[in-house]
Amino acid sequence: MAQQLYDNHGILINYVRLAVTDRCNLRCFYCMPEEGIKYVPKSDLLTYEEMLRLMQVLANLGIEKVRITGGEPFVRRDMMDFLRALRQIEGIRKINITTNGTLTAPLIPELKALNVDSVNLSLDCLDRERFYQITRRDEFDTVMETFHLLIKHDISYQNQRSGDGWQKHRRPGADGRTHEAIPCKCALYRRNAF
Repeated sequence: MAQQLYDNHGILINYVRLAVTDRCNLRCFYCMPEEGIKYVPKSDLLTYEEMLRLMQVLANLGIEKVRITGGEPFVRRDMMDFLRALRQIEGIRKINITTNGTLTAPLIPELKALNVDSVNLSLDCLDRERFYQITRRDEFDTVMETFHLLIKHDISYQNQRSGDGWQKHRRPGADGRTHEAIPCKCALYRRNAF
C-alpha cells in the first residue's frame, strides 16, 4: 500500500459508506414524504462496475471497511452479485449493510455465506400500528421475520451504544412509556424522534 488517506486532523481513514441507491420501499415520515421524492436519474448513479473500481482504488489507499447503505440497498437489482464481487476485493476486510429489512429475509443465508460482518436492521418500533404510522407501509411482519432470521443465522451486530455488546437501556419514550432495547445479534435502532 503506497498511500493512505488521512482527514484534516491526521486521523487515518479506513472506512467508507457506499450509498448504492437513493430509492426506498418505505415512506418513513422522518425521511421522506408519503408520495415519495424525485429520485436521481438512473443514468446518474454509479454502475456496479464503477463502484467496484472505486472500492478497488480505495482499498489500495487503505480502506478496509465498507458500509452498504441506500435508500434501501436491496431495492437495487443484482445487489447480491455486487456484494459477492465486493467480497473479492483484496484489502476489504469488513462489509456491513444497513437495511430496513423488507427485502432481506430470503437473502440472509447468502449474506451469512458471504461472511457479511454485520447487518444494521432499521426497526423503528415493536408495535405493529406505530410501525405502520412511521413507515406508511404494512411491512412489520416482514421486518420481524428478517430480525428473527438474523438471530437464527448468527449474523453479528454493531452496537451504537457500547463497544462490547448489547446492554439493556431503559428510557422513557415520547409516549411516556418505558422502552427497553432487546439483546440480539443485529442492530436495533429506536428512533425517538416521534
